[in-house]
Amino acid sequence: MPETYRVCRNSSTTSAGGGWHDGGTATATCHMGLRHRLAEYTTEERTAYRIAKDAGISTNTIYRWLADPTSPISWQALEKLCRVLEVQPGDVLAYVDD
Repeated sequence: MPETYRVCRNSSTTSAGGGWHDGGTATATCHMGLRHRLAEYTTEERTAYRIAKDAGISTNTIYRWLADPTSPISWQALEKLCRVLEVQPGDVLAYVDD
């Protein structure tokens, strides 16, 4: 299973590694500050379906990301997404102070 990371703040379950958790059950109590901005990259010509197919990512995953910008994203998926969209990770991810 690919690693998935989420940013956690003010959580009693934060790890010693600077507040990062893996995508396991401990993340359920986290306050999210990191969001992806995939919706900004979809157009009539570049649909979510086309992005998914070009990146080799499940369409269900892409649609889940569009529905919930705070949903976890694996490093592998982020790399594929950046390659297809021809952007850097910082272009797709944004930190929003909750």
